[in-house]
Amino acid sequence: MKIITNFIYLFIIGLWYYVYNFFISISDFLLILKYFPKYMKLLIVKILVFYEYIFLPPRWIIPLEIKKYKIPKAENYTYGETPYITIFNIIKDLSSTMEMKNYTFIDLGCGTGKTIFTVNIMFNLDSIGIENIQTFINKSNKIKKILSFITNINIIFMKIDIEEFLDKELEKLNRDKIIFFIASTAFEKQFFEKIIEKIFHKTNESFIITVSKEISKKLKESLETKEKTIFKIFSKKYLFSWGKSSTHFYKIITSKN
Repeated sequence: MKIITNFIYLFIIGLWYYVYNFFISISDFLLILKYFPKYMKLLIVKILVFYEYIFLPPRWIIPLEIKKYKIPKAENYTYGETPYITIFNIIKDLSSTMEMKNYTFIDLGCGTGKTIFTVNIMFNLDSIGIENIQTFINKSNKIKKILSFITNINIIFMKIDIEEFLDKELEKLNRDKIIFFIASTAFEKQFFEKIIEKIFHKTNESFIITVSKEISKKLKESLETKEKTIFKIFSKKYLFSWGKSSTHFYKIITSKN
């Protein structure tokens, strides 16, 4: 009886998930009303992403690769998606508070690359996707290659652990102005705080966007110095694949700014 009850429960949750995300996906098409030329490129991305994952959904890929490659900290790889229209609205809202020219957008855990393609196409920002799941990297690079035949894009996908990237590769990129996007809903508190700490110490003029998790007052106080601080700009709720979540916007401020 318990097995049947669990099956029915999971079936209803799964049905709700796909119906809900179907309507979110449809809402993406509203962008075409105002951003027709750029949106046609984004529409191609939507079609290519759909085609690449139609027979093997992203949420199946993650547990398969974690098991195959024995990836540690599996709890930080819970899959969730940021819809195209949501990342568009997030960056649009951020752009109303700052001049985004010469900034690089970095998604720490880019998954299928939706955020990277959207930000690069709609806002012309150099974009870098960090992901430790090889299948996502392979498929994202395949889509990138196809897009390169029809438009100029400046995108990099890197197969690497987030902490390793921040420790060893970030400085090599030689990017002064960065917007970090962290879909941290499923991240462990300790893991999330490590990421924030590394970003704080390794950048001087950066913005940090975090989903669901705020940078705690205790963490900010432990990091702040006379020369550098983390300032919260604003918070706002947006739609994600799992429902509405608060998204928090921060800026690292140094004495040079």
